[in-house]
Amino acid sequence: RSRGGVDGDEIPLTNCPWVVKPRQMFANLGLSEVVVLNDFEAQALAVVALGEEHMEKIGGGTPEPNASRVVLGPGTGLGVAGLIHALNHWIPVPGEGGHMDIGPRSPRDFQVFPHIERLEGR
Repeated sequence: RSRGGVDGDEIPLTNCPWVVKPRQMFANLGLSEVVVLNDFEAQALAVVALGEEHMEKIGGGTPEPNASRVVLGPGTGLGVAGLIHALNHWIPVPGEGGHMDIGPRSPRDFQVFPHIERLEGR
C-alpha cells in the first residue's frame, strides 16, 4: 500500500489519521457507487473548467489548447497531478510529489546531507 494513494479497501490519508473505507461507505451510507479520487487528481480534472485568466503560462510561445497541464500545491504533503489530452478526453495523472526522496549527488551535497533532519527514517 502506498500512503495517500487511492487503492484497495482501506485508503490511509497522508499526514492525517483518517482512513477512507469505500466498502463501509456502501454498507453504512446506502450508496450504490463511490468514486474515490486523489485530491489533486480531482483538481486536475477541474482545471479544464477554468478560464485562461485562472492559469499561469510557463515558458514562451503561444499556448496550445490541448497541451498537457500540471497542478501543484499544498495538500497533506506536496500535491501534484498532471492532465493530458488523448482520445478526445482529458485524462488525469495523479501523483504523490511529497512521497519522494532525494539523495546527495555532488561533493557539496555529501557535506550537507549529514546535517539534514530525518523524517520517518528518511
